[in-house]
Amino acid sequence: MVAAVVVVPVTASRSRASAVDPEDRIAAGAAFTCAIKTDDTVWCWGRNDQGQLGSSDHAGLTESLLPVRAAVFGYGGVAAPVKVVAGTEHACVLTSAGTVWCWGRNGSGQAGVSGSNQSNPVQVAVGGTVTKLVAGGSNTCAVLSDNSVRCWGQNNFGQLGIGSSDVSAHYTPEVVLGIPGSFTVSSIDIGTGHVCASSTTGDAWCWGRFMHGRLGTTATSNATSAARTGALSGLATDVSAGADHSCVVVGAGLMCFGRNQSSQSGQPNSTTQFSTPTAVTITGTVSRVSAGDAFTCVLMNTGAVQCFGSNAAGQLGRGNAISLDATPGVVQGLSAGAVAITAGASHACAITPAGDVLCWGLNEFGQLGDNSQDNSNVAVAVPFFNALPTTTTTLATTTTVEATTTIAATTTLAATTTVAATTTLAATTTTTLPPSSSSSSVVSTVASTTPSSTSAPTTTVEEIATTPVTSTSSPMGVLTGLTSASATKVLKVKRLRSLTAAKIAAAVSLKIPKRSQGSMRISITRGTKYCTFVGSTVRGIRKGTCTVTVVLIPKKTKPTVKTLKIQVL
Repeated sequence: MVAAVVVVPVTASRSRASAVDPEDRIAAGAAFTCAIKTDDTVWCWGRNDQGQLGSSDHAGLTESLLPVRAAVFGYGGVAAPVKVVAGTEHACVLTSAGTVWCWGRNGSGQAGVSGSNQSNPVQVAVGGTVTKLVAGGSNTCAVLSDNSVRCWGQNNFGQLGIGSSDVSAHYTPEVVLGIPGSFTVSSIDIGTGHVCASSTTGDAWCWGRFMHGRLGTTATSNATSAARTGALSGLATDVSAGADHSCVVVGAGLMCFGRNQSSQSGQPNSTTQFSTPTAVTITGTVSRVSAGDAFTCVLMNTGAVQCFGSNAAGQLGRGNAISLDATPGVVQGLSAGAVAITAGASHACAITPAGDVLCWGLNEFGQLGDNSQDNSNVAVAVPFFNALPTTTTTLATTTTVEATTTIAATTTLAATTTVAATTTLAATTTTTLPPSSSSSSVVSTVASTTPSSTSAPTTTVEEIATTPVTSTSSPMGVLTGLTSASATKVLKVKRLRSLTAAKIAAAVSLKIPKRSQGSMRISITRGTKYCTFVGSTVRGIRKGTCTVTVVLIPKKTKPTVKTLKIQVL
């Protein structure tokens, strides 16, 4: 299979970066779930007694068993959402402009405005440009561009980190104290009454409620400012806080601390708590972690998802009725693998490489999104929902509607030099029809003609067909029988230089298919601060390493997913 190559002189133009961290596009609350759809609209499902579904249009619903659209986003006037987070009964979105919008329960000020619960998203006056956002319990925290951490909401255990505790509602974001000036936050998460963060140097710090050792220290009182956890066995790269336990990805492994009555810290529950970080026995390389109330799930670098702890509602996804298990086990029903996970109170969800959303566990209020209220001990699909935008740009100057009722999208090719050119690439916004359409994937097309001018400088564009994935196995088009392979190669690129899609595919022994033969999806699944998409290329933006997932989806054979690392020099 040979990729079409078009060589044209272009006028330099700026396009919206399409680098996406899949983890940012889904969030599980206590009994609801929210996700960002392919077209950058926000949808929620599950309980709505506090306005968790994000729109006053749904005020008459006590719950929704299928995704319903939240207000504000995608209607114009507000920047596109890039991250969604959820607390117990509230949710928030970080936009591409660095602004924060929240909705749902506001009894403790967790929605960031004075007053009662918010059924529609409201903007929070954070005090600067936000780069990271998290929510949990009755709190929300943001990391700003000046590297400060600001939190709002409940402070009864000192979880705001402002040096004191009180029972008042805190609507205004306040700066967390005790974090060293050299501490650059790489990961942060909120539990029920405590917050933990890891730094780019690998340290972890926590603050808030101390009980059961959830702060990773031997403290006998609450920490009202940030305190360093006990020694870790390596560099912390990801952190997650559950109800009263915490876990940290350390190197290739996992360490947990805090409550363990259901083995949620990955140890036999004969010991009910651990005040210092303790290694979890797990086979393979851990990439991400997400802690629920009394269970924990991890995403492996192979794309497999493993969970441990309580299984009272099937939240371990094992396909059985075991009450709890300290040993991590693979979630059933995720044959396509996963690129993102999120854990709520007693349910969890994952995004597959193709962008499909599957959930498992407690479903009392429809938080699994499968149009039922039946608990599930295996992953089940959220019908007609795709959470990953297309990650390619193309050379088309028109927008067309495909027969599948998916709107074809085109974007501008970014170029580094401005030249006189006979061809100017125009940008259009990617658009997707509502769930009732036959597919929710964006189709990107490439003009097949070659412009007559061939004067230098030139930009080469590789054709990547991104026809929507369909399958008869489920209404979501869930991939089955996926052939997977872990990363075996590292591509190197100098800072501010780019790698073409064809080179990335070749590095994992794949070729970009012709449109008639299938499609390919390329996503940056980790390290988006080091790499970004510019056109259909991946550019290194600062020294570090990012992980790229390549999914080849032939029309007649089984899909293949491979990963590789890109080292920016």
